[in-house]
Amino acid sequence: MQVLSTVALAVLAARPATGTAHAFLELFAGAPDAALTGGLLLGVLDPADELVAGERRDVEPGGERLVAAGEPLAQVGGQLVHDAAGQLLGFDRLGHLTRVSWPTMPIRAVTFDFWNTIAAEPAQGAMREARHAAVLAACESLGLEHTAERIGITVEEVIRGREASWAEGIHLSPAEGAERLVDALELDAEARATVAEAFLGAGRGVELTPAPEIGATLERLAGAGLALGIVCDAGFTGGAILRAFLADQGLLAYFSGWGFSDEVGTYKPAPEIFAAALGMLGAEPATAVHVGDLRRTDIAGARGFGMGSVRYRGLADDPEPGPEADFVIDDHRELPAVVSRFR
Repeated sequence: MQVLSTVALAVLAARPATGTAHAFLELFAGAPDAALTGGLLLGVLDPADELVAGERRDVEPGGERLVAAGEPLAQVGGQLVHDAAGQLLGFDRLGHLTRVSWPTMPIRAVTFDFWNTIAAEPAQGAMREARHAAVLAACESLGLEHTAERIGITVEEVIRGREASWAEGIHLSPAEGAERLVDALELDAEARATVAEAFLGAGRGVELTPAPEIGATLERLAGAGLALGIVCDAGFTGGAILRAFLADQGLLAYFSGWGFSDEVGTYKPAPEIFAAALGMLGAEPATAVHVGDLRRTDIAGARGFGMGSVRYRGLADDPEPGPEADFVIDDHRELPAVVSRFR
């Protein structure tokens, strides 16, 4: 085999540099997950079948299909290369031409954090102001004599309480937060329900912006056959509101599983919230990758649960200490190639 490969490379080197890519095709037999582990030389492309940059040509020797290499970016003259059927081609480490096939990857599922991964967090203070305004309007509609100052202080105390609980890993549900609010405001039963609903629904009125290129990336991953999910510490803006935002943006259909903290009853990095999402996706931790922005919750949680991890810093670069991810990316468009590198 070594002799054949050496001869093939020598013939390749002897061909004139005409801008045409001359390739040797190898079929690697018995390779697990179509990984290229050893080779059998099938032959040199006939000059009539030479692969030219930007053109689609049939490169199937003897009608047999090649085992996919899993390397998605083969180029000739700076252009992507496809075969006659339009399938992307790649070159292995020895420069041999192979077809690329996403389904050969061992990764079966990818989960995403929501805040600063799928969508940018609202401007600082925007969510607080929205909750304050919603509660104030509800109190006024009920004819309650609560001052804006008292309501503002109470709302701030409840939000800070949730942030402290999140930092400690002690779950505080939206319903519990609303109960703290109406208790502090000393409301009667009828007013409690109205004010609590206003407090919890305030997130619907805050404008959210999807992360750059997230839609195109989700489309590419889903098109490759990967199951997609969400693992999110939702805060007081619960999973139902966040799913509604995704639906409005045309993104919800890409996801078939999720673990939102208000629905699971725990925060990351606890394994239960990751397990909830993977259970819906039908994936095991070893076949899944989690993408998020925070080391303490996203990365530590994914690694502790046995998942691969990717830290996305395109919207915010986490300054806090904690374990680093397997890969760090700044652009969601990097993600498909990164996922293909998990073995």
